Order: sequence, then C-alpha cells, then structure tokens
Amino acid sequence: MLIFVYGFEQLFGEGNFSRVTTRGKYQVGYREFHLEAGKNAVSVYYPCDEDAVVEDGPGVPYLRYDRYIEEAYKAQEWFMAQTKGDVKKEYNHYHKVHIPIVENEKIAQEFKDGSKRVIPIILSHGYEESRMSYSTIARELASHGYLVFIMDHHDGSCVFTMDESKECFWGFDYDVKDFFDYETMNHKVKIREQEINELVNSIVKHNFL
Repeated sequence: MLIFVYGFEQLFGEGNFSRVTTRGKYQVGYREFHLEAGKNAVSVYYPCDEDAVVEDGPGVPYLRYDRYIEEAYKAQEWFMAQTKGDVKKEYNHYHKVHIPIVENEKIAQEFKDGSKRVIPIILSHGYEESRMSYSTIARELASHGYLVFIMDHHDGSCVFTMDESKECFWGFDYDVKDFFDYETMNHKVKIREQEINELVNSIVKHNFL
C-alpha cells in the first residue's frame, strides 16, 4: 500500500485542490469564527458572486495550525494501533495546500438582497479529523448556494484545534482504552450534541455574513 501511495504521488503530484473544481455557479467565500461558550473554531463556506477572485496568494491555507501535523502523526499511530492497521498517512505536504476560495468576501448579491434564500448546512467531522477535512464537500455545496458550517469538536476526536486567542488548545483523546466502547463514544456524541446546539444558537443570533 505504501509503495502504491508513493508511486501515485510521483505520477500525479502531491494532493491539492488544483484538480478539484466546483460545479455550482457561485464562487466560494470563507470566514472563521469561534463559539462564545465552547470556544470551538468554526469554518463558514458561502456563495459569492462569480466575479469574486482570490487576490492574495493561491487562496486560504488548508493547514490552520502548524502543530496540526505533529498531532496528526501521533493520532494516526494511535488509531492504527487500535484498529490493527498498518498504513501511515503523509501530512507534510499540508503546508503547500491552499483552497481556492475567497476569504472575507461578501455573500452573493442575490442572497444579500433577499431575492434568493440561503440554506444553512452543518457538517460534523469524523474521528481523527478536523473541520478542514471536509473542505472539498463544503466548497462544492457553497458553490451551489448553500451556507456551510463546520466546527472543530472538543470531544477528543479532533486532531488539534485552538481558541481565537491561540492560548488554549484541544487535541486528540489518547486516553481512550477501548475505541469501540459504547459508553465512551456515547459520551463523545453528547458533547457534540451540546456543541452543535450552541452553533445553531449562534447562527440564529448573529449575522455572520
């Protein structure tokens, strides 16, 4: 498997978003904010007018925290030990990956003036992941006119995340003794439920666009 991955990379190059084009009619905007109570980092993808362009560099960096790579390796090794896997992912190229979206751009005019209604969607990342892991899906949905929110969860499933001040951080939960234990995972689901409720309340309370 490792030989296959290495050969694939040599043939096609390192993974990035240059080969992933959206099929919707809108350009995609991007913003971030943090929840007030839980301090969760939230990414927002939304539709912009077609003439919105990425002016500074190639777009929004996929890697939001430098420490993410170090923590991703640790989490991957832990996860493979739990599931008896033997494949180690490569993360170093994350430094080079940028998402071709427009940061802090205005929402498309037809949504701004109310002639079209924007529909919000909340995506929830998986185990040993982060809000950036679903950038391709979020970008595609936003290009079709959806308003997409993805947060970093603080239930021990996110590899690494920080609050807005960059002084507090949350990482992967290495203390889980049994990855398949129902009570352990049910507790994490309850944390997610609380965090998503807070996000919904924030969406209703604030106008992020």
